[in-house]
Amino acid sequence: MIPLVARGHHFRLMLLALCLLLLSTPALSQSAPSPPLRQVHGEILMITSELMVVKPADGASILFRLEKGGPVYSSLKAADRVEVRFMSDDHIISVKKLPAGSEPLR
Repeated sequence: MIPLVARGHHFRLMLLALCLLLLSTPALSQSAPSPPLRQVHGEILMITSELMVVKPADGASILFRLEKGGPVYSSLKAADRVEVRFMSDDHIISVKKLPAGSEPLR
């Protein structure tokens, strides 16, 4: 009988410690806010299987890393005009080739 009481007492102490631990730390369901989505229109200066450099109208080149297993960019080539949607950490969401003669670069 004494071992069962001791186990029950230890269980209550462990449960109390666990509750205190969970209450003292941020909730696990809360996640960091995602970086904002950005968009740029520009000309591809260089593209490889791993990298793409896009030059928007303001002239500042942007380097993007192309992920393996991500969207296939095989139809893109240097001098193509594109619209790139990406996160602020330069993680590409989508790349859309713009037709020739479309709106001027922004």
